Amino acid sequence: MSPISLPQLLSTRSWALWILPLLLISPYPMHAQAPAHFSLQVDRGGQGELTGIPLRNPILASGLVQSGSASGQLTLQTPDLPASFGSLLRGDAPCYLEFVGPAKHPWLGHRLEIDVVRTKQSTNEFIFVSSSQRNTKWPVDSAVAGGQAEIRSHIVLPTLLERVLKNQQVASTGMGERLYPSPAFASVGMSLSSGRMSSLFIWMDKSGKVLWGADPTTGVVTPEHSLILPPASAVALNLGPAPLGLGFSGDEVKTPVVAPIFAGTNLLCYPYMASLKLSPAWSLKNKFLSKTKGVSQSDRIVIRKDGKDQQYALYPLLGSGSYGVWQKQDPKTGNWIQPPEYLKAIDPGQGFYFISSRNYPAHTFLPP
Repeated sequence: MSPISLPQLLSTRSWALWILPLLLISPYPMHAQAPAHFSLQVDRGGQGELTGIPLRNPILASGLVQSGSASGQLTLQTPDLPASFGSLLRGDAPCYLEFVGPAKHPWLGHRLEIDVVRTKQSTNEFIFVSSSQRNTKWPVDSAVAGGQAEIRSHIVLPTLLERVLKNQQVASTGMGERLYPSPAFASVGMSLSSGRMSSLFIWMDKSGKVLWGADPTTGVVTPEHSLILPPASAVALNLGPAPLGLGFSGDEVKTPVVAPIFAGTNLLCYPYMASLKLSPAWSLKNKFLSKTKGVSQSDRIVIRKDGKDQQYALYPLLGSGSYGVWQKQDPKTGNWIQPPEYLKAIDPGQGFYFISSRNYPAHTFLPP
């Protein structure tokens, strides 16, 4: 996976038949922040990529939280409100509220899923949030008061990928039937439950509509608005044998982002337009488990390079199990690869698996 600028992506002649840059343009009012661009090119079709989107959809509203209750009702004071929040939440697109300040606020970096239906029915300054595994903190308490918050719509995979997928279906020329359950031509891997990865297959009905589901042979379709790519998460793309390009426009993230890590397999992405530096300080701050705890218990990072997964475990330094560097290992035996190889940084937008035997509910990515 090679992140490149959007102008570079559009000017690469050899990609003319395959690139379908996809700019996610919001129908909602834009705030003053100028949109940034993130682009992805995959030139090894069929090998799959792990990717996230280190940008956000534009802000729908922002303001100061006045109060909150355990019932999920928030009062937000905002200059963006023409009449009610219901007038800002169009359709049934999933949305979330994120706390972006002040610096010492107890909810800084946390997110809450908005109950869109209930909020659209509310009046004045009320917002309703719902219990969801995508909430990074729950329940709501009185400490939310004084928090600066922003409301945005989620990045939804079907909307993001539909044009690219239709192109891939045409280019697959039947190869998909040998790679995926018929009649699927592509698949994605994503986290639909904490610490677990799910495979979703993609196919097209007779009318040309792209459908998503766990098993295309049954025809059972997954609701599109449930296929969300939350901030700091990534998705495993397996979109067929043809190369592809993907472009996205949105807001850069400049505040802390809470990204809980759960026991099991997590697919993460550094949510900033910068490389994630895997410094010992990051491991120490979160008290990650090194290999001194055993192969099955140590924390591991898996990246995908040239179509192959490469695994790194936390190598202890100074005898401490929570401090060290990420060293390459044999995923079957757990032995270190010789000569030693280390993972020092992860590129912008590159997804990675974080495999752990424990929960890190307060894990937070900080701006570079």
